[in-house]
Amino acid sequence: MGASGGTPPDVGSSHLTRAEAATLLRSADSLVLYTHRNPDGDSVGCVTALAATLEALGKQVRMICPDPLPSYLLAVPGSMAITTVPELVPADLVVSIDVSDPGLLFPLAAAEPGYFAGVHSLNIDHHFSNTRYARYNLVDHTAAAATEIVFDLIRELGLPLDLDLATSLMYGIVNDTHSFQNSNTTPRTLAMSSELVAAGANLSRIVFDLLLVRSAASARLWALVLPTLLFHDHERVAFLTVTQEALTRAGAGMTDADGLVEFLRNIRNVDLAVLFKETDPDTYRLSMRASEALDATVVAGAFGGGGHQRAAGCDISAPLAVAQAKVLAEYLGARQAG
Repeated sequence: MGASGGTPPDVGSSHLTRAEAATLLRSADSLVLYTHRNPDGDSVGCVTALAATLEALGKQVRMICPDPLPSYLLAVPGSMAITTVPELVPADLVVSIDVSDPGLLFPLAAAEPGYFAGVHSLNIDHHFSNTRYARYNLVDHTAAAATEIVFDLIRELGLPLDLDLATSLMYGIVNDTHSFQNSNTTPRTLAMSSELVAAGANLSRIVFDLLLVRSAASARLWALVLPTLLFHDHERVAFLTVTQEALTRAGAGMTDADGLVEFLRNIRNVDLAVLFKETDPDTYRLSMRASEALDATVVAGAFGGGGHQRAAGCDISAPLAVAQAKVLAEYLGARQAG
């Protein structure tokens, strides 16, 4: 481990302040930055901004994700350097960003239980469901996006914002606040975003590229998926399903389904919106959105998932009708308990 930049925290100090985390980052000469499967604007914005900062400080940095980036995230500065290397990469410090549980790194070797606790590691995250699995953890579930935490770390590391850093960070904020529409948007979020725009981030372009633009394949996919709409509990629960057959017929990828769960959430009086995404036969990855009447992590957590109160996810292995019945039962239980 490199000796530059101050003394890292004691091994027993597993829950770090931003200043302590910055000292830990500064003390390493080589770092590997991991982020979660199904990358989004927050995960990619975080790793690229932090990697650029650390490289400016003379560090050797690798960025690794379990899945290739969708094309719309290749506009994030530095994102083309993110790789899908499956094997473990040696480094002074292993960092996971926007990863609430190491299982979200599957099928990478780093997803193995206990790996992060057994190496010199730092977990940077904002999810309420984070399991504090690393040797050192910087977790702040009051942050609207993990990029809010990375923004603070960049300041602690002493680097000024430039256009690329501001752009990467703005992708994260726009992604996780859904362009400031979600209830996680705070005065701090808006103040930070103002600084990013002042540093050159093109907010309108990022919103368009991240949330609004659609491909022809996406339009075809939506046309096939919308007829699967199901309502339950007096139209307070809404389900949609994306099958592999629909993807094939539309000539689409799963990222072309982005936006469907928000479409459901925006239906008046819907408290739980769920998009069932078929990954294999009788296996579904679920994206959930909830109103303020419900905690989405309660429903997702019943299936080993997690996330935020308003946005969560999980995986279920069961025939579709069974999976939907299980989710509905957990929703009804959560509603009764609440």
